[in-house]
Amino acid sequence: MGTAEEPQDQGVYQFDQVKAVDGGFTLDNLAWSSCHSSYTGCVFRQTGKCRTSGDLSCGTIRPRSLILRAERRGGVMSTPTGIDRSAPVIAHHQVDIRAPLDTVWRLHTDVNAWPTWQTDITAAHLDGVFEPGASFDWTSFGFSVTSTIYEVAERARVLWGGAAGGITGVHEWTFTESEGGVHVVTSESFAGEPVRADAAGMQALLDASLVSWLGHLKAAAESRA
Repeated sequence: MGTAEEPQDQGVYQFDQVKAVDGGFTLDNLAWSSCHSSYTGCVFRQTGKCRTSGDLSCGTIRPRSLILRAERRGGVMSTPTGIDRSAPVIAHHQVDIRAPLDTVWRLHTDVNAWPTWQTDITAAHLDGVFEPGASFDWTSFGFSVTSTIYEVAERARVLWGGAAGGITGVHEWTFTESEGGVHVVTSESFAGEPVRADAAGMQALLDASLVSWLGHLKAAAESRA
């Protein structure tokens, strides 16, 4: 078993189960976490906060001070650098927005303000800076998830992802200045057993969600231009 010391060589694994070192709780089907790639099990820290100290239904365990022990399942998985092109459901949509890039970027990266203009999102919370490694909690269409930011290219590209309810989503956004505004492209992949069980339904759901999000972003940005 590894130690709590921060490893130099890290991989990302899928875990069946994770529990506190003191054995105080167990969480099944933890989505993604990092640990030393040579460990068969590992001790690691997660960041952020659950809604309450005893609420572990938020999909991951995130108290900063909590040291956890997990057993690895499967092989090493790298941190995503793009959407999952092998996923059973992939959606790709785009829109032109007649507003400055700075306006569009601020709306997109101010997670805590999303519910004020994106009415499909009823809750959203990010502690700290919008940057790689940060995680945020949000609820859209009644579905709550914790997403981790994988990559940020200032005013150009964002990649985040998360898992909940057996579904792993990876979401990419790109922003390109164009004549009179900004061209925004968004792509997202859905993978997991619930997706494989109803790929057509999940495809329709994801397409509708992204089209709606782009529409809200366009309306909010242009109203502020």
